[in-house]
Amino acid sequence: MMILPSKLTLTIPFPSYRYASLAYKALSPDPVLKPDQFDLKMSVLPCLSIDSNTVDSSSSSSSSSRSSNGSEEQRTAATAVTKLVVEFAAATDRVLRVGVNGFFESLIVVVECFNAFEGDGDEGVVDGKPVVFE
Repeated sequence: MMILPSKLTLTIPFPSYRYASLAYKALSPDPVLKPDQFDLKMSVLPCLSIDSNTVDSSSSSSSSSRSSNGSEEQRTAATAVTKLVVEFAAATDRVLRVGVNGFFESLIVVVECFNAFEGDGDEGVVDGKPVVFE
């Protein structure tokens, strides 16, 4: 196999494992027409995303982190998300660009389908809010 010098790795976050795995299955490529010039590998990885939330700090004794009313503090809370990791490799930058553009066209269709069918299952809501991909 030929060494493919042009490389790109994309990490695409999804609000749940179900969405990431559905995207993975929908985007699983057909056999590459020229495997000696282009390669694509995907994987689904669970991870944590840090969001800033206001929470009750009645057990906190630090006055420097309290808000103006003294009853709340800003602290970070971990929210579970899943990432779709896509690794591209190509013989030239041009081949890489064409392959990545094709991938993004397919990804847009997948995300539009998620938005069109949101709420059709229990995965359409995360933390009490509807999931909308933008």
